[in-house]
Amino acid sequence: MHSLDGTIRRTISTSEFAGGTEAFRSACNAEGLFVHHAWNRFDPTVRGRRRTPLSVWITSAARDLRVALPDVDGPESVGFGTGAGRALLGRTPQLGIGRRHVYVGAAESGVVEVYALDGTPAGTRRLPESDLRVTAADLARAKRIDSLGQDATMQKETRRIWEFDTPPSTRPAYDAFIVDTDEHLWVRRYPAAGKDNTPWIVFSPEGVHVATVMMSAALTVYEVGHDYVSGIVRDPDSGRHAVVVLSLNRFAAH
Repeated sequence: MHSLDGTIRRTISTSEFAGGTEAFRSACNAEGLFVHHAWNRFDPTVRGRRRTPLSVWITSAARDLRVALPDVDGPESVGFGTGAGRALLGRTPQLGIGRRHVYVGAAESGVVEVYALDGTPAGTRRLPESDLRVTAADLARAKRIDSLGQDATMQKETRRIWEFDTPPSTRPAYDAFIVDTDEHLWVRRYPAAGKDNTPWIVFSPEGVHVATVMMSAALTVYEVGHDYVSGIVRDPDSGRHAVVVLSLNRFAAH
């Protein structure tokens, strides 16, 4: 862990800030609170596509807090007898945490569950209706992305996993959450094939849909400030990454 000037302040294991439990995915807020979900559990002898419930919990950097939240369906995986791999167009759970709320979503529908920091349910956020039907182009895009940067051996194994998969009829409802510095929740629609940009649905802290912001489908967002967006863009052909910072005009967005 570093201070803002780059000085190393301390080291910490992932299980330490997760309250003694290994977390697969985590998100944090500026006050040192974290929300986590557990590692995926699967029986490799069960073939085909499936999801299993995973525990979700809140901890603090001071290690003086642990709050359990309801389970969320884990990443969609494909069993092939001796192991499991990533499902094509698979749903993956998403987490976000701000100063007031925790956000948990399974990406099965356009609903995001909301909780207070003490674990009390605090309603939902619902994305506008959208056509999520899977096309042949969507499947081709998913295969290209899932095998991007793999050598010949890994690509062969990936194609073997696809043989056990039954692709879904709809794309995931979303695939990323970000809580910005002004406590707005940003939810990214799962990108559709043939579209350079994909919409981010923005909700106010009170749950009102206040904006839809179009950004590159190749952009992974790591932070949204009051007037900027920062993240990494991945080249769709080479897999190379570049850090970018984009300006954000909230008056225009609203």
